[in-house]
Amino acid sequence: MQDRIAVIGGGIVGVSTALHLQRRGQKVVLIDPVEPGDPAQTSFGNAGILAREGVSPVATPAVLFDIPKILTGRGPIYVNWKELPGNLRWIAQLILSGRHKNRAAFSAAMNGLVYDTVEQHLALAKGTSAERYIRQGLFTFLYQDETHRASDALSRKFQKDNGVLFDLASRETLASRDPHLSARYQAGVDFEGHGWITNPSAYVNALFQHFLDIGGSFENAKVAAISENNLVLEDGRNLTASQHVISAGAWSAEILKSLNVKMPLRAERGYHLRFQNPSMKPPHPYLIMDNRFGFTPMDTELRAAGTTDLSSSDAPPKKLAHKNLRRFVHMIYPELKFDDVQEWTGSRPTLSDGLPAIGRLEKAPRIICAFGSQHMGLTMGPKLGAMVADMVDGQHTNVDLTPYSPDRFAR
Repeated sequence: MQDRIAVIGGGIVGVSTALHLQRRGQKVVLIDPVEPGDPAQTSFGNAGILAREGVSPVATPAVLFDIPKILTGRGPIYVNWKELPGNLRWIAQLILSGRHKNRAAFSAAMNGLVYDTVEQHLALAKGTSAERYIRQGLFTFLYQDETHRASDALSRKFQKDNGVLFDLASRETLASRDPHLSARYQAGVDFEGHGWITNPSAYVNALFQHFLDIGGSFENAKVAAISENNLVLEDGRNLTASQHVISAGAWSAEILKSLNVKMPLRAERGYHLRFQNPSMKPPHPYLIMDNRFGFTPMDTELRAAGTTDLSSSDAPPKKLAHKNLRRFVHMIYPELKFDDVQEWTGSRPTLSDGLPAIGRLEKAPRIICAFGSQHMGLTMGPKLGAMVADMVDGQHTNVDLTPYSPDRFAR
């Protein structure tokens, strides 16, 4: 079956890519060690937010002001001190990419991938059981006071420059919508035209099941090595395809090593808590700006997801990160009650300039990269899938691919 397309990685990007390709009449095999929607995947643990506003850098030099919190373990950023020397260059590159002089170009590049996220999800899920998990509405950033909100004015500028619609929200407005909200949060920014997924795991799995229903195939395996027309699976089997798509998230760089392609990709770990049958929920998702995490109402739960842990993906979860996240949640809802709470840790794929790698490799043009979405994988997933399908079909993507070139780090 040399004419089939192999998609490596069954998270939201991989599933979206496979489904787009299958709908266009391609023969597609999706490859992953676990079934899409599994807790081992990063797509399982996100905040569920379709973040159209997300045009700002992952990190900026302002993160240096968080050093006291980092040193004292008060979050939301954690480091593995033993691994820090090996990560210093990558951290420095990520911070420098967020400098003021770079932000206009960065925001424009991000905007090309997120401006129509809700529409992309609706189109991908149409006619499938995944539709029921999509909600549309506001997305509110919460600040402690007006001074705190004003300190984020530069982000507002770049959001406005890229067509993001928003209004300032007073404490009175916030409390009228959510009477349980702590007095700690006195100011907000309401972003229009947003959405969220009420069960990310079930959503990705529903899209996957539809992919199978329309003729797609799934290989429950791990890729050990890759060449232009052949994959070597970890169990020793070979799998041939006319083109390969690498969308394996934080594990993508490891796969590319067999081609001697180096990527400055790190597993930037995130954490979440799922509060089952909570006594209160917000009317729509929040981003809590003092502690930088998403707070999302879902089907039967309330999810708090975020933090940044610069530890390797195989390091044990930091108990302090979950402990602090619980503390942060009670700063929002001091009276919150719930039946149970589940913890999760996963690895976000972040490249050293904060942008994803999208496009064909110059040295191996049958291989298409689609990874490195950092905190925005769910938001970007369907769009990246459509772009990859255009590449496979030989069509223009309608998005300038230059900022996302997978070869940009070798130049």
